[in-house]
Amino acid sequence: MTKWRRLERYIVSYGADQLLSPFFSRVKLATGLASVKADTDESFSSQLSRTMQTESIFFVIMACVSAICAEITDRLTIPSRLHRSAHGAALRILPVLWAYAVLTALSGSPVIGAALPLMSVLALVIGSNTKYRILGEPLVFSDLVVVRSFIMYPRFYLEAISLPLRCLLLISAVLIIYLVMSFSSPDRTMAAAGLSLALASTAGLLIASSQTRKSTRMSEPALEHDIATYGLFAVLIIYWLRWRQTRDHPAPAPVEETSVGATPHSIVIVQCESFAQLTAQLAYLPGLSLARHRAIAWGNLEVSGFGAYTMRTEFGVLCGIDEEALGLRRYDPFLTAGHVPGHSLPVKLAALYPQSFFLHPHDLRFYDRIKLMPRLGFQHLIGENHFPPAEAGSPYVSDREIGHKILSLVDQASEPTLIYAVTMENHGPWDKGRAGQTDGISAWAHHVRNSDKLLNQLVDGLDRSEQSSLLIFFGDHRPTIPGHIAPGRVRHTPYVALQFPAGGEHCLDIAETPSTRTPAELHQLILNLVSGIEANPGSTVA
Repeated sequence: MTKWRRLERYIVSYGADQLLSPFFSRVKLATGLASVKADTDESFSSQLSRTMQTESIFFVIMACVSAICAEITDRLTIPSRLHRSAHGAALRILPVLWAYAVLTALSGSPVIGAALPLMSVLALVIGSNTKYRILGEPLVFSDLVVVRSFIMYPRFYLEAISLPLRCLLLISAVLIIYLVMSFSSPDRTMAAAGLSLALASTAGLLIASSQTRKSTRMSEPALEHDIATYGLFAVLIIYWLRWRQTRDHPAPAPVEETSVGATPHSIVIVQCESFAQLTAQLAYLPGLSLARHRAIAWGNLEVSGFGAYTMRTEFGVLCGIDEEALGLRRYDPFLTAGHVPGHSLPVKLAALYPQSFFLHPHDLRFYDRIKLMPRLGFQHLIGENHFPPAEAGSPYVSDREIGHKILSLVDQASEPTLIYAVTMENHGPWDKGRAGQTDGISAWAHHVRNSDKLLNQLVDGLDRSEQSSLLIFFGDHRPTIPGHIAPGRVRHTPYVALQFPAGGEHCLDIAETPSTRTPAELHQLILNLVSGIEANPGSTVA
């Protein structure tokens, strides 16, 4: 038994006067610890019973401390309000009590049982607040999947964590190891008490979850409101349970050509990383301006993510299901995208486009695209191993290289072909010194100008092509760069749609005014253009 374990037993067994003694005299405490002896006037069984009763009281006190501290910590989540609904209290407290009970039963120490769950709650709150500050959105249940991505590519996420916070996380990890090593010692009394509380907490949690599911509370996504009303822990649990209950959308009918000769030989869809037109001072985009002057549709793409969540935009364009219809699946639609393959462009257009390619010059295991894209109907996947290494000063494959690959596929296409490309050059983090720039915002501006050159490169290449084609080019989300660009209500990115050859027999008129669309509406625009339907029915002028 370690010295710390003996100290804990001593505190539990011999009362509050000895608990307070370190504050009065360290020498007295040391002498007391060395001279403690069993009362010779009491029988062994009486002493054992007394010790068990005292330990049980200490177990209950620490359980109450855990619940209170967890509730206080959860209130630090942003956004928050002074008065919160009592309906979320059970879902905030019972998981902490369950963890406290299980850890105490396993370690024999209420100190460990109380400390580790509280550290976990604190980590969730810090993570949620950090995400809210950088991305404008609190933590949600689907973010837990990011753990796998963090292990694969920690650089994507560590940049968002400040140096003091990284130090705090490291200190917390060391403290956890120290607590486990110093206080762990199996104990039958604590095991029995922990098991009892764990069973009671489980029963209470099941009842509370069942009652909440049967009610209308948190039935529709309202993340900020629900966290402020019910608390972070409650929202994580209920959103996850309601997400599991969501149903798949029935598959639509395949698309058929409605206007003879209107179907282009190739469709090129480019989802451009962090492509946004913020101000002309930051980055003037001449390629985008020229493309708009000859586009059959252009305007703002209303994306929901800011600085992240590429997959939300990607899913909307690929599958055409609006976020309102997705419900709780909207937060990470890729988790269930494999359930609705009939909605994807390659499946809907399979009769018209027997060849389909998905291009992404990065690890296709990210977002599990390597498994998901074949399920969505793509016949060929082209990942980072098909591209040359990144250029000096840039961590990712250049947009110019993906442009060369796209045009090569178009030139080689002997039958109608659908190409969906996701660029990578302008992915964060934008460190000082990247691409020889003095700060993060300058690095982003440098890369977004390269993305603009990619658009111009594709327009020039498709103009020279002998085959008819349709080009859709859009940004997936705006960048978030601490100290320069912070999330706000304005989140749209640009999109353009162009037909080649320009002025051909089946080309539509040039759009004089911009039209605002969601990613799902951009999906429908593509179907309309392929089917020979006008580009702008029902769109809204920006």
